[in-house]
Amino acid sequence: MTILLISSVILQFVAAIMAIRMIWITGGRTGWALVAAAVLGMALRRSIAFSWIFSGGTPHPLDPLFETVGLITSLLMVIGLYLIRPVLASIRESREAMRELNERLSLETEKQRLLIENIRTLKGLLPICAWCKSIRDDQGYWKKVEEYIRDNSEAEFTHGICPDCAEKVRASLDDIKRT
Repeated sequence: MTILLISSVILQFVAAIMAIRMIWITGGRTGWALVAAAVLGMALRRSIAFSWIFSGGTPHPLDPLFETVGLITSLLMVIGLYLIRPVLASIRESREAMRELNERLSLETEKQRLLIENIRTLKGLLPICAWCKSIRDDQGYWKKVEEYIRDNSEAEFTHGICPDCAEKVRASLDDIKRT
């Protein structure tokens, strides 16, 4: 009987300590503080019964079945708190990971918004010279096509010769060689 009572008191104090430690893991201070207080109350009740045994008397007879139920309850409480700890720790880690991901997502969203804001596109009608193919800008200045597009878009130019022009250049070079 004494061993049951001692075991029950020890397990209840362990359960109370575990409940207090859950406050740090989950952040739910009020709930875990109430659980810890309830478990400490049960431990105190058991301690009072335990002190009556060692003081030489009991105001009521100790019932072995009652004390066994108390021990089993204390054991179940310790096991339950022990088993729930990893779940609660996982929830906390998930919450922290989600917060970090949300921060990264916000940064990426802002980065994408700035990129979209900076995309330059050519729209509307472009006044172009029929003879030299220069384009008139918004200030009224005439610029070469390459310069205008480079200044008003993200495009860059490379140069080559199309087949029709290559034929004309070849013919012109042949004419120059003959003369």
